[in-house]
Amino acid sequence: MNRLASRLFLIALAALPAVAQDGSSTQSPEPRALLWKVSKPDGKHLAYLAGTFHMGVAIDKLPPVLWKALDECAILATEIDMRDPSIMRDAAMKHVNLPAGKTLDALLGQATFDKLVASMNAAPDQLKPIRPLFLAMQIQAGWLPQTEGTDAHIHALATKAKKELAWLETPAEQMALLLGLGDQCWADQLKDLVNEGDKAKEQMHALHAAYHAGDADKMIAILHDPESEKKYPGMMKVMFDDRNAAWVPKIEAMLERGNTYVAVGTGHLLGPGSVVELLQKRGYAVDRVAR
Repeated sequence: MNRLASRLFLIALAALPAVAQDGSSTQSPEPRALLWKVSKPDGKHLAYLAGTFHMGVAIDKLPPVLWKALDECAILATEIDMRDPSIMRDAAMKHVNLPAGKTLDALLGQATFDKLVASMNAAPDQLKPIRPLFLAMQIQAGWLPQTEGTDAHIHALATKAKKELAWLETPAEQMALLLGLGDQCWADQLKDLVNEGDKAKEQMHALHAAYHAGDADKMIAILHDPESEKKYPGMMKVMFDDRNAAWVPKIEAMLERGNTYVAVGTGHLLGPGSVVELLQKRGYAVDRVAR
């Protein structure tokens, strides 16, 4: 499976910038920006929507139009408040351990748990109390280059330029959303990562490459994988559709001010139920920027 696990991982890591190291990435020679221009029906430009990838990005390989569009705007809106990354880390640390009476070996099954212990070179007692959500994140983080995400880079540029900063949800709200899916749901994701790790890694790398190439169709095919959605019914609704619907009124209020740059995970801008589609249904013209 694991296209879905990759998708959830990207959201879970929103606004947690990594330390920049190797910026290599496979991509097309002339990548197209995952950037959309939002206008009123009369043609008045209001904002840009920029698709991000939350870690492992080769920033210098992305189309310069992403940064030019940011320069035009006075306001930056991101998924969460990114001014202090420790807030998200602190919110996560409060929930690292499973509730009393639950253990990871019971959630995974002994065979999968034993494979996990061996792969992580850890003592069983160290892993038994840990929530599967965080172990899934840790495993997949190791599959990507240890570089910052697009959103972290955009946020740094906006901060340096002293732009007004806004956000669509709080770190606590985002963590509550992830935990609300339930420990067994995340245990099922972790089982797939442990038992089908090669497939999951290939799909993560495919998503990573598609992002750098600006290949929206490829990203949609991976993120909206029918097999994943059938195996985990309702997951797309919770992680994407409901959040997109909650964000759009906030984005629309920002559009009234104009001159806004909204940077969110690319999955929120692609396919049915996306922020792009919802704004179009509200009468806005939303067009992808050529380059």
